[in-house]
This record gives sequence, C-alpha cells and structure tokens, in this order.
Amino acid sequence: MKVTASNIEEIYIRYRDRVFSVGFTYFRNTLDADDIVQETFLKLLRYGKDFQSEDHLKNWIIRVAVNECKRVTLSSWFRRREPLEDYADRLIFPEPEGRDRRWRRSRG
Repeated sequence: MKVTASNIEEIYIRYRDRVFSVGFTYFRNTLDADDIVQETFLKLLRYGKDFQSEDHLKNWIIRVAVNECKRVTLSSWFRRREPLEDYADRLIFPEPEGRDRRWRRSRG
C-alpha cells in the first residue's frame, strides 16, 4: 500500500481517532493531542513508503505517534511550560470600557 496525496485523506479518516487517543493518553490535553495527530500524518505524507499491508501501515502510524509524544515530552519547551489553571486565580482582567454591567458574570 503506497501512501500518496490522493489517499492520505482516507488514511487520515481511518486512523485519526486512534492517533488522537495516543496523544491524549500522554498529555491529557486535546490541543497537544491534536498536535500529535498533525505531526504524525505530516510524517506519513513525507515518508511516502510502500507499506506491505494495512496492518504494517497501522502499526507504523501508531509507532510514529508514540515516538512523537516522547519527543515532545523530552523537549525543553514542554518541560518549562505550566498550565494556565495554576495562574487563573491570580489573573485580573480590567473591566472593558463602555461595557454594560448587566452582562457581567456573577461570582457567587
């Protein structure tokens, strides 16, 4: 099975949920999982290898997704980042000028 620009969409539809699950299992974050999906399928398109079978293709895609997750977790950027939730209670946003007070959320 050869991966080409014409059949990549079919392959993407078939395996995107599985790759997303791998990413979400690692990061517990949908945005990071989406990044893993994107990087995995970009590598598949660039690689363009002739796979022996459907199982070979599936295993290759999953292995690339796992390796991509590992690569991200080892990056210095990933190790330095902190969740926004840790700072949510300290963030103070000024009230926009001219904003009608009835649209303000209650805090109780």
